[in-house]
Amino acid sequence: MQKNNLKELKAIMEVLLVTFRCSIEVYISYWKPNKSFYMKLAA
Repeated sequence: MQKNNLKELKAIMEVLLVTFRCSIEVYISYWKPNKSFYMKLAA
């Protein structure tokens, strides 16, 4: 039972890591082109 839970936890962690990495890449690709726009907005 313990080993099975560990396997499931590892799988969940991997899914979370992939999701996290994808969301960061999307965020960066969205942020970079709009950076100058936000700089003007903040200025």
